[in-house]
Amino acid sequence: MRRDEKAMTPESAEDFLSDRARAVGRLAVIASGEPYVVPLHFVMHDGAVYFHSAQEGRKIDAVGNGTPACMLVDEVLGVQDGDEPCSSSTYYRSVMLFGRVEPVGNTAEKRTVLRSLIRKYSAETSSTNDLNSRAVDATCVLRLTIDRMTGKEHLPPADPN
Repeated sequence: MRRDEKAMTPESAEDFLSDRARAVGRLAVIASGEPYVVPLHFVMHDGAVYFHSAQEGRKIDAVGNGTPACMLVDEVLGVQDGDEPCSSSTYYRSVMLFGRVEPVGNTAEKRTVLRSLIRKYSAETSSTNDLNSRAVDATCVLRLTIDRMTGKEHLPPADPN
């Protein structure tokens, strides 16, 4: 990272990823020989990132067992206007994850992850106890095992009030 003062601590990066407000991540892989980026819902669980998918499609074709991948989760917090265009800046937080993607075959692990995804993205009243076995079997759950994580932030000044 070029600007060390903008680096997030590993704990801050994990907190950022675990926060419900971080609704969308972007997964980057190579698909049919070209870069492919897809937005997705995700959840942190046991030190890995999990997401779900249909059983077929371009994303599934691109992510085999152990496919190298990169994922970005970011948030724009505002703009700092400057006197000149080149003196303006953006307040932000972002985390990049590097690792490998593999499908989750264990049904118990799939259920746990799907329940976590439901809790993160659904209304507080949604039930996660009665996941239909047919729906669990029909859903592909993928795990991004994190090899490296970097986080960067430029936060607005604290409100003096």
